[in-house]
Parts: sequence; C-alpha cells; structure tokens
Amino acid sequence: MRPIKDKILVKELKSSNVCKQKIGTVEFEISQDSRDYVEAEVISVGGEVKEIAIGDKVYIYPNSGKTIRDPETGQELRVITTMEIITVL
Repeated sequence: MRPIKDKILVKELKSSNVCKQKIGTVEFEISQDSRDYVEAEVISVGGEVKEIAIGDKVYIYPNSGKTIRDPETGQELRVITTMEIITVL
C-alpha cells in the first residue's frame, strides 16, 4: 500500500491498554483511550510529504485519520495528513 499526495500511512504502536499513575498513596488506572495522543510509526508517505520519513515515530491525535486494513498482512493502519501529527519523536 502506498499513500498519495499529502497522505501518510501509520501503524499505531499498541502498548498496555491501561496506564497506572500514582499520586501520593492513591494509584489510578487511566485508559489510554482518554489520552491526548497516540504513538505511531510511519509506514509510508505520499509524494508531497517532505517533513516526515518512513520509520519515524510520531504522536498523533487519538481519532485522527481513517483506519484501514492492509489486504496483504491484515494489519490495521491509519491514513492521516501532516496536520494530524502532533510531533515527531
């Protein structure tokens, strides 16, 4: 699969579904779905994308882009634009 124009194909890097945070003596479990960002790896970039390279790790907004399934591998991927990237790691 290869995105076109200004599109970027990323794979969300899944980690534990729950993040534990301790404040004083109280420990909280926070679902990662409530976080402000999601870490992802760039799989492929369209021809108009100059700032991002294949293999870059990025933070994206949790509900950004469109989720698609790669027909060859069955892997779940997202198609986003550079505007949906918060930062490159």
